[in-house]
Amino acid sequence: MSITYSYTCLRYIHDVATGEFANVGVLVYAPEARYAKAICRTTYRRLTTMFPSMDGKAFRSLMSYIQNQFAALGEQIKQAANDLPLDRAPKSVLMLAHTILPADDSSLQWSPPHGGVTDDPEAALQRIYTRMVACYDETPEDERRNDEDIWRAHRTPLEAGGLLARLQSKTVTADDDEYEFKRTWSNGHTNCIEPLSFDLVSPSSFNGKAHRWLGLTTSLGRALDNYHLYLILGEPQATELRPPFEKAVRILEKISVRHSLIPEKEAENFLKSIAPDIEKHSDHTA
Repeated sequence: MSITYSYTCLRYIHDVATGEFANVGVLVYAPEARYAKAICRTTYRRLTTMFPSMDGKAFRSLMSYIQNQFAALGEQIKQAANDLPLDRAPKSVLMLAHTILPADDSSLQWSPPHGGVTDDPEAALQRIYTRMVACYDETPEDERRNDEDIWRAHRTPLEAGGLLARLQSKTVTADDDEYEFKRTWSNGHTNCIEPLSFDLVSPSSFNGKAHRWLGLTTSLGRALDNYHLYLILGEPQATELRPPFEKAVRILEKISVRHSLIPEKEAENFLKSIAPDIEKHSDHTA
């Protein structure tokens, strides 16, 4: 069943004059499914790193309060399904958001709304939260090898042919997101090579990284219509981490834009196979 939903991000703006902000929560609203739920950040280490003068404990207390208020509101909407006609439900996600946190000049502000279609609003909420809030929480200590380590280990076929310099950086921009692809070439459509390390330490990190890419490609949407993404997957060295890795691969397979998942063991053969195309179509002066 296709369910239309909308969402808004809760932003912490430390200094209104500079406009710098960090996303600290997400609210998803799907009226037809009688679904409304928010996830708010309750940790503040990253925020106090960005804004040393903020009161972390007060922030955590406020986030817990907001989270609890939305949990109660979501239950009311769910339980009122039989009593509240759909045309009397809140008209928009912002209208719903403002019932708990009204628009004012405080440090907490709601972003412009966005939306999509899903068959599982709860999964959509988790995916958006990972993409918009939690994606910056991963620490280097959780990686045995990072993305660039994967690239350096397998780029030899292009390096030997002098083709690395032919790859171009290209930024893709959508209404509410953008991403810089560092290794692209064009042959009628744009091809992007992206190394993704899943040589991680914590099993819980695999889903997060896969969901970030699923969320990114969903957010960029039609801006990627003429793209082909080649994702080179660095595999975990620890055999006990194969199950979460395989689950992460299944998440990546849900990416809706044209893409290919390249296992690390096949990376060099893949790069050899595309080398002639890069040489033919890329700019010799790049």
